[in-house]
Formats: sequence, C-alpha cells, structure tokens
Amino acid sequence: MLTAKTLRKNTVVYGWIQEMINGRKEFRPVYTMGSTWKYSSLHDKTSELTDVLKIMGVEFSQGNDAARGGQTGVFVRITTKIKKVKLVATV
Repeated sequence: MLTAKTLRKNTVVYGWIQEMINGRKEFRPVYTMGSTWKYSSLHDKTSELTDVLKIMGVEFSQGNDAARGGQTGVFVRITTKIKKVKLVATV
C-alpha cells in the first residue's frame, strides 16, 4: 500500500497528481515501456494511483474502454473538483 511517506517526487504517480492539480481529469495507469514489441512490458500503476487518490479524499471512477477489455484500456477519471494546492512529498 502506498502512503504519503512512500510517495516520492520521481515517481510516475507523483507526476500524475501534479497534473491532476493543474486540471487533468483522466489518467491511463497502464502503459508500455520498451523499445519494440519483443522487449516491451506493461506497467500497471492503477493501485498506486487509486491509493493516493483515496488518501487525498478525491472521488474518482474506474473503467475500461478497450474494445475487448484489454489491460491497456484501463482508465481512472476524477469526478470531484480539485482546488489548487501545493503537493508535498518526500525527497
């Protein structure tokens, strides 16, 4: 489980939270990394993102809009209005 003490500035989730504060409403927490299809892999940050949103008290909905229900179609949509705040994390 992700807590405020384990959220670091160099993580993908921290960057998404900053983007959310600046107005972004939808996130795709499953993404590929790698150079070609042979050497690529899926990274799923859904649980980390939803844990942080729950800690922050942000309401959100999850879904999947892939044609056949694939993992890369997962999305997290913010449903509450976010006020401009300063995000504090550990270094």
